[in-house]
Amino acid sequence: MHFNLLPQEERCCRWKQIKYNAFFLIISMMAMSAFCFAIVGTIFSAQVDRQKMYYTDQLQPVQTWIIQNNQVCEQITREASGIQKNNAAISSWPAVLVCLADTKPNDVEVRSLQIRQKKVCVNAVTLQVPQVQGWQKKLQKTALFTTVSVTRINHQEPKSIAFDLEMEIADAALKSENNKT
Repeated sequence: MHFNLLPQEERCCRWKQIKYNAFFLIISMMAMSAFCFAIVGTIFSAQVDRQKMYYTDQLQPVQTWIIQNNQVCEQITREASGIQKNNAAISSWPAVLVCLADTKPNDVEVRSLQIRQKKVCVNAVTLQVPQVQGWQKKLQKTALFTTVSVTRINHQEPKSIAFDLEMEIADAALKSENNKT
């Protein structure tokens, strides 16, 4: 048996107590969820800050090193392609040698031969000047060279004449030689 000796006005209604308990429960749940969201947000922002610090401390120097190496590789590639374009005449060596051998007079002695980019320079010695001029005209008539010029004539000894012939290889000859290879 249960007796309640409090007057009716002061007695607490069971429904009122349930209402207050539910209200308190809802408010406390909202406060707890707000607190949890704040903690999760703080943890998330701390994680983002740690990732930024890791990037600036560890990954950014590596990335800048990679970018610099890529730039160096690109520069080397550009230089290599430029060298290949400039040295396209190297593939014309056989044709140049055959042409020089076919047109060279018997009394001319070739001392050195250089090919730089599209220019060929022949250092030679002969006994007579007309043979130098004849060789120049023969080379000029070939389709392999665009210009042939005598750049230096030096009378070293009374019987020998040293001279330099400079020739520019024709673009058509370069293209035809490159297409063959």
